[in-house]
Amino acid sequence: MNKRTSSSKLLFYDLYGDGVKVQVMADARTSELEDTEFSSFHSGVKRGDIVGICGIPGKSNRGELSVFPRKFVVLSPCLHMMPRQKSEGSAVPTQWAPGMCRNIEKYVLRDQ
Repeated sequence: MNKRTSSSKLLFYDLYGDGVKVQVMADARTSELEDTEFSSFHSGVKRGDIVGICGIPGKSNRGELSVFPRKFVVLSPCLHMMPRQKSEGSAVPTQWAPGMCRNIEKYVLRDQ
């Protein structure tokens, strides 16, 4: 679960499961909580928490599949953060070994 804030009364959560992403638009105006309770509750929700949501499915203005929650419950807090997944294109640089150039650009001849 990832969390983004748009304003103090509008929060976006991205829920991931089985290779699918669902966006949750938590709005203080449509929530059952008051404004102060809403902000204090959602400030305690962290990345990686397992949450339960009851709400209305729909689409956001951008056309993403979204849930507009009426009830939002933290089922299990995340005690230790899982590392973010690295993309396949980001390769780990190899360590220097004897015989390898340290900085290849230094050994390229340039016109002066």
